Amino acid sequence: MTNQSILRALSYALAARAVWLTLALAAAYTLGTYDESSYTQKVVPCLQRVLPSTTSNQQSSTRTQRTFVEIAVIDALRRLVVWDSVHYLRVARCGYEYEHQAAFMPLFPSTVAAVARSVVTNDESGGVDDEDDAAAIVLAGLVGNAALFCLAAISLLRLARAVGLDDAQTRRAVLLFVVNPASPFFTAPLYTESAYAAAFFTASAAVAERRWLVAAASLALASSVRANGAASGALLIGVAYALDVIPWISKETTRSLGLLDHSNIRVGVATVARGFARTASLVVLTALPLIWNERAGVLRYCVGDDAPTWCAASLPLPYTHAQSAYWGVGPFRYWQLAQLPNFLLATPAWIASAAAASSCLRPSHRRAMLPHVAVLVFSTALSVVVMHVQVSTRFLCAGSPALYLGLAMLLPKHFRWVMRWAFVYTFVGTAAHYSFLPWT
Repeated sequence: MTNQSILRALSYALAARAVWLTLALAAAYTLGTYDESSYTQKVVPCLQRVLPSTTSNQQSSTRTQRTFVEIAVIDALRRLVVWDSVHYLRVARCGYEYEHQAAFMPLFPSTVAAVARSVVTNDESGGVDDEDDAAAIVLAGLVGNAALFCLAAISLLRLARAVGLDDAQTRRAVLLFVVNPASPFFTAPLYTESAYAAAFFTASAAVAERRWLVAAASLALASSVRANGAASGALLIGVAYALDVIPWISKETTRSLGLLDHSNIRVGVATVARGFARTASLVVLTALPLIWNERAGVLRYCVGDDAPTWCAASLPLPYTHAQSAYWGVGPFRYWQLAQLPNFLLATPAWIASAAAASSCLRPSHRRAMLPHVAVLVFSTALSVVVMHVQVSTRFLCAGSPALYLGLAMLLPKHFRWVMRWAFVYTFVGTAAHYSFLPWT
């Protein structure tokens, strides 16, 4: 991987962020919003103060002292906070106040809040204006996600090289990522697509390069951003280990039995056992953030005599409960006739996943690609059976690098159709997202 290829990937990523952010702001200013609860309406004070606050009169006085540029920037940032961004902003500002917020993993909101509050200044009264606090968090998320998106693009470039794609295929993979059909969510300041892609793509590249500790640490970060990172990470590491060890077992066992050398068999079994123990340890490390988050949720919500009923379960799981009770996530729960339009909206992403998986499993790339294809197939099945199907496009675009690798290996005439799909979904999706209309 040359410096020139890295610079090209960065230029693609930054140019795309600039274009999509301009498109997002244009949509936010020109199209009406149907969200009556978002930050666009007002900043609601926290139930318990996280930072010293000014009084309402002091806030009014502070606002009159803002310059025209500050007012314009704050207004622009307000308009970018819609849908799940509202929840992430609330968690970032106020912590976990309600049990439905357990559906949002803590690393991303806590990090952007910490960065924002390291630079935001107190006003003359020694407090922090709620709007200033919220605007600083949104700005930190916007800049942070742009940087993380660039990191994801570079990691995808590394992965493409590691699995054997040629220069043209690698360039197409990176280009498809920077204009992917879920771009409205990668551009949004308080969505986790860019953060998760940066962590998971870095882990995928490290697995392809057999840098196991880097892979496990990156997957731990991924599962701190999104819970599905634990399962996807375990699958990625497990399949890669199996591919390493199975040919060795077959070769060594055949040789040992042919020589009737049982000492070699014992050595082989010990080697396999050590490799399995290493892999299991890495999988546990990957899952630790999710385990910690579930435990922290129990300690947060399951206290006192008025603890919710789900706390009485033999294994209370706040994240799982919030996803099921408040978002209706569960096997086949979304399979309703009324959801047919959302199934149609997600269908192109599923077709693209099938095409990418088939392309990745060509004999010339099969062994190197198999761990990443396993993640793609698992994620696709999860999006079809368990999740809200309309989020399938952004779910697969953020967590399945094999989607880009496989599509990049298609014939150029077919790849052009993929790019058309990406552009149409980005333009229509941006308009729908910032109008608070449902989109994938």
